[in-house]
This record gives sequence, C-alpha cells and structure tokens, in this order.
Amino acid sequence: MRTAAAIATLMILLAACGGEGWRHKNGKSDSDAFIDSCYDMIYRDCDSLITMLESYETDDSVTYWRLNNVLSRAYYSKGFLKKAAEANARSLDYCNRTPDTDSRKQVLGESLNSKAVYMMAQGQNDSALAILKQAYSMLRNGSNPDATINTMINIADNYYSAGDFTTSSQWYHEALLMTDSLGTHDFDLPLNAGLGKLYIEIGNYAMADRYLAIAESAYPNSTVYEKFYFCNTRGNYYYYIGNYEEALLWFRKAYDLINGGIGRMTSSCNMGEVFIYLNKPDSAERYVAEASVISDSIGGGAAGYYVKSIHAFLALQEKDYATAGTLLDELRHYKGSVSPEYIYLLNKRLNQFYEGKKDYRNAYRYLREVNRYDDSLRNQRTLNNLAEASYRYRNDTTIIAKNKKIEESKREIDRLTFITTVSVMSLAIAVLLFSYITLLRRKRLEHDRQMYAKAINEYRMQVIKNRVTPHFIFNVLNAIMPSLRSHKELEAPIRSMVRLLRSGVTAATNITVSIEDEMQYVKDYITLFTISKGMDVDVTWDISPTIDTTTRVMPTMFLQLPVENALKYAFTGISTPRLAITIADDCGTVLTIEDNGTGFNEADMQGKKENGTGTGLATMKEIIRMLNRNRSKNITMAITTPDDGHGTRIVIRIPHDERHTQE
Repeated sequence: MRTAAAIATLMILLAACGGEGWRHKNGKSDSDAFIDSCYDMIYRDCDSLITMLESYETDDSVTYWRLNNVLSRAYYSKGFLKKAAEANARSLDYCNRTPDTDSRKQVLGESLNSKAVYMMAQGQNDSALAILKQAYSMLRNGSNPDATINTMINIADNYYSAGDFTTSSQWYHEALLMTDSLGTHDFDLPLNAGLGKLYIEIGNYAMADRYLAIAESAYPNSTVYEKFYFCNTRGNYYYYIGNYEEALLWFRKAYDLINGGIGRMTSSCNMGEVFIYLNKPDSAERYVAEASVISDSIGGGAAGYYVKSIHAFLALQEKDYATAGTLLDELRHYKGSVSPEYIYLLNKRLNQFYEGKKDYRNAYRYLREVNRYDDSLRNQRTLNNLAEASYRYRNDTTIIAKNKKIEESKREIDRLTFITTVSVMSLAIAVLLFSYITLLRRKRLEHDRQMYAKAINEYRMQVIKNRVTPHFIFNVLNAIMPSLRSHKELEAPIRSMVRLLRSGVTAATNITVSIEDEMQYVKDYITLFTISKGMDVDVTWDISPTIDTTTRVMPTMFLQLPVENALKYAFTGISTPRLAITIADDCGTVLTIEDNGTGFNEADMQGKKENGTGTGLATMKEIIRMLNRNRSKNITMAITTPDDGHGTRIVIRIPHDERHTQE
C-alpha cells in the first residue's frame, strides 16, 4: 500500500514548497496580506488569478515582481511549465539588475525557491538543493524570518524527496527551533504535517500520529493550501495503517478544497485508489478518469506515470487485461526517474497481470522481483527509522528538555536495534544457506566433470579401436605379403602402414589433431585400403588457401570415419569410384566428403560389418554430441543423397570456439 503516499509526495513537490507557498503571517503590511491572498487563490480559483495577474499594474516594483512570482507558481500549478519557467526567469533577471537591498533579497529568495521547485519536479534534486541553500544563506540574516522558515521547509522536502530522511528531519526540527525562538505558532501546521509525512514514510506511525495531531490543532486558521496539504497527509496516514474508510474522508476533504490543476489530479488519484481497495470500481473509475484527463492536459511526465499506475491497478481489479497490458507496457518503458516504491508496485502489478493471463512463468519472474524489492524497501525503512531515531535522541530540542521523552527514544532505539540484529542474523543464515547450496552445486559440477572425463577416456579407447583394427591390419599384411619379393613395391605400403600405426597411437591420447596430420592419415588409409581391396579410386583434394593445415586443428577421425565409410560401403558395383574431399574456411572449418557411390541408407548400414564395427557414423554422432557439451558453438554434421539415389555428401561444420581447446 504505497501509491497514495507517493502521489501526495509528488503533489507536495510540484505545488507545495517554494516562494511564499505557505503564506505570510499576521502583522505584515497590506502588500504582504494581498500577496498572501493571491497565493491562497492559486488553490481556490487559479484561472481567475492568472487572468488578474497577467494584466496587473503597480508603481511598486518590488510588489510587481513578487506578484510575478505568484503568477509563475499559478502557471506551474496549472501545468503550464514553460510559462512558469519564463516568469521565474524574468523575476531573477530583475534581481540581477537591482542593487542589493532587503526588498530585493525578498524577491530573490522567493524566485530562487520557485526555481528550485521546478528543478526538483524535473528530478534535478542536487541542483535544486544548491539553489535552496543559496537562498537560505541569503535570507537567514535578513529581516524576513518567514521567508527563511519557508526555505528551510523546502530544504527538508528536498532531502525527503531524495530519500535522506535523517537530514530532512534535522531541517524540520531546526525550523521548529526557530519558530520556538520567535515565539510564533504560525508554522505549526506545515512543520508538524511535514514531520508526520516523514514518519509515515519510514513506517513510524506512532510518531506520525503525534505530529499530525499537533498540526490538526492549527487547521482552522490555515490557508486553503495548508489545509489541502494536511488533509492529504492525514489521509495517507490512515491509508498506510489500513483504515480506508477514514482515509477516504480526509482525501475527500482535500478533493473539495482544490478545483483543477495538479492538486485536483492528486486528490482524484488518491480517491480512485481508495475506492479500489473498498471494492467500489464505479467510483474508482470516475476519479481515475478525472485524474487521467488532468494528467493529459499538463503533458503527462512524472504525474502521468503515477496516474497510469493507478489506472493499471483498476484495470487489473476489473480483469480488463487488454487495458492493463497497454498501461503496464507504457510504465515499463517510462524514461523518467521512478522511485523504488513504484518499481515495486509495477512489478507487483505485472505479477498480477501475468497470473490473470495464466502466464505463470512471467508471473513467477515478477513475483521474485516483488519479493526482492519488498525486502530491500523494508530493510531501508528500518535503517532510516533507526538513523532518524538516533538523530532525534541526540538533537531534538523538544525531547532533550524532557527526560521521559529521552527514555522513550532510548527504548525505540533498542527496539530498532533488536530488529536490525534479527535482520543481520537472518542475513547470516541466508548466507550460510547460500553457501551450502553453492557447495552442493560445486559437487554436482565436479560429478559432471568426472563423467565428462570418463566419456573422453571411452572416446579415446574408441579411437584406438577405429584406428587400429586388427582385422584390417591382417588383410593389409595378406595383401602385401606377395610383394615382399620386390623391395621397391613393398616400400610405399610399409611406410604408409608405419605412419598409420603411429597416427593411431597419437590419436589414442589426443581429442584433436592438426588438419595436416588427419589428411596424411586419410591418405595412408586410402592407399592401404585400395591395395588390400584391389580398388582404383579417383581421390581429389580441395583445400582452402586461407587454411594453415599445420596449425589448424580438428577433432580426431572427422575425415577418417566418413572416408572409411565411403570406401567400405559406397562403391559396390561402381566401375569408376570417385571421392572428393574439400576443406573450406567459413567461420571455422567446413569438411565436405562426397562420393559417386550407391547412396546412403542408414537402415542398410545396420547390418554391414566389414573391417570394423559397422558403427562408424554412429560413433561420430556420439563424438559430436559429447564435444558439443563443452562448446559454446555446436559442431554439426549433415548427410544428404541426391534425389536419384546415387552418391552421398557428408558436410561437417566445426565453428571457431575459444572455449574448445586441444586435450
């Protein structure tokens, strides 16, 4: 339940702080009283005020430029951001051209405050803070303490918007100390309501209720905007503790106070969301629609984001998944700055959306994000609460004066320390659990590694079987025995046999060999096979000139097995057997073995066993499957036969893979 508070905070940022946004107090001059009434009129009848001020004339230049600041704020309240900035720039230009006097400082202080407000609304908190501190430095020793207190409230709101609640609390309390020293209660509502808002944000609802009760006592004598600000803050308090009926009463009061502009949009959002929780969709639809119209008229932006979030929530409650999906997609792609609370809410609504669509995979994905943000926000709120309570214990003058209040703060710190300790212990348990899971995962990975090593060893043994087949060697020796009488005829076969045996031994210990070595092995194999079978096979080789065959490696047997398969099975009944071997360079190594034989039929291969196991291609497929487990880019093999059933082409692609190394 975070939406209403964030909406109200946005409203405070856009319209509440800056200039004389609270008001000039009792005892001021007639011009001050007139300007006070103009500021108050922003929230009662902004259109009439703009019409009046655009044509207003006076001989008093200070009053004129202060009214120009009121006009700038009125433009801003209506969403006319460009006009607001232009009016503000004119006031600052006047201050730059005017000698340094108390009156000039008053105009400059108001102008700087307004400029800071506009920058904060654009997410430029750091720059806005620098301007506010400049205004504070200029005003604090001046003759207008009200302007100084207003600036301090703005600084507190700036730190609040940035999530620095401890420093925000410090500025609020320092402003309270200043009002105490002046003996005035004119700022009781804005200061105490601001502290109430702060304690709501950090989850200290008892302290929030305490300060809001003090602010409520000043409610009857407050301006329209002060009442509007208080009603929204009080409504947020009841919203957060789950009392929606009471929250609705206060939000309705705020709604009735403001007619149009950002304030009315904020109230409409708050009313709409509470009606959703009260299960009154018709009423919720009315107020969400009103907020959407106002948001569109002022150009969307951050305000539009929050309105769409409420609209999406309503659509989900009504199971209107088409509208909800469109709105949630817009929210996901929003380019502006979004608070962690709203990221949490967006994930929560995306989880609800995908659950409704029965897309449980995405629903679970966003549920994990919801839990992650919820834990983070809860921990951050606890830390903020502890830091703020520690600050109050050390510095709050209203507590330091009373020992009883000091003891209450001590107990609160102890309670929060206990919560923090429990959180740390929970984190430690989570770390231990994570370590245990990691250990199990490492054991599983080690087991997989051992199984992989075992498969590699089995593969090496298979290499030995396929490379050095006793039956094949016996046939070769029978074939060359008659040639022993002629040493010249015996020399070439014996050399080929020696190289073949040597390559077989090498292949038994290496998964990869150089292309040069594999080619030599295949050439020797072809020589010996054709001698043993009395065959005459026309073999052609086509090697890409970009391949260095002495350094480029390939898996063992990737040429031998297809060639062996072709020689054994492809040329039965073929009078002029031909074999074409191509090695190309295309993002890796591409091997092509093509014959003009009888064609490939995998079913026929099952019963054929000659000079081997009859499982050459099956073995090769298994080798590829095993090697691909350790690669990021897979090796592929394709076997094709022309439509006429004659000839076979085997294409093996071995992509470059930095992870794959020779073993």
